Amino acid sequence: MPGIGTVVLNNQRFVAPSVPTYVDDISVPLDNSYPTGGYTGLETKLQGLTGDKRSIVDVLTAVDMGSGLFVSWDAANKKLKLFWGHTGQAADEVTAATDLHTITLRLRVLSE
Repeated sequence: MPGIGTVVLNNQRFVAPSVPTYVDDISVPLDNSYPTGGYTGLETKLQGLTGDKRSIVDVLTAVDMGSGLFVSWDAANKKLKLFWGHTGQAADEVTAATDLHTITLRLRVLSE
């Protein structure tokens, strides 16, 4: 079954006590078959690393080491969506079954 690999928590910061808010820096290895509509399971993997039931609100930054990918968090469907694009042009979502196994994203994730 396609999916993201083992997520690594690189750094964690508690940033707002009124509504428990966190910013986590994580590494997310991708696989050899991008699923239609995006990757599921990132929120569950983050919860497993942190030991609490927080929800991902947004992906604040993403570094993909030059692959040309842009990252978006679909909060309604809890999916990590990936797009190809160039500066100043519209981005297209990665097509289903695209092999991304050589890419590990570094994400800064906002969660509550």
